[in-house]
Amino acid sequence: MNEKMDVSNNFKIKKLTNALFIDENICFALLFGSCVSGRFDEKSDIDIAVYFYKPPEGIEIIEFINNHSELVQKDIDLTILNRASPFLRHQIMLNCIRLFIKDRIIYRDFREKTITDFLIYKYISNIYIYDKEL
Repeated sequence: MNEKMDVSNNFKIKKLTNALFIDENICFALLFGSCVSGRFDEKSDIDIAVYFYKPPEGIEIIEFINNHSELVQKDIDLTILNRASPFLRHQIMLNCIRLFIKDRIIYRDFREKTITDFLIYKYISNIYIYDKEL
């Protein structure tokens, strides 16, 4: 049965949030996906979007996912916001719960850049409508 997760009382989310918060390389973290939309069930993974001060590379990403998945005994789906597309960033920002924000200025700048980039993306992706032929 799908249900909306009560994030404030969910032990796994609290445990994950605490682990993310103590990581000095993480500026802010957001929860999105089925945990937020109401489609969460026992088979669901936990979708997190993280903005890093210095984004991890290669094996560091795999280690990050594995360590946090083991911690909460649930698959973690990580989106690195520093590298995400404008469309994905926009969708996450529309449908997320903020787990924490350490630096509000960086978060504000990220939010504003996401809005601007999405509007540019939306404009460019609709340019083809002017190319109709008779």
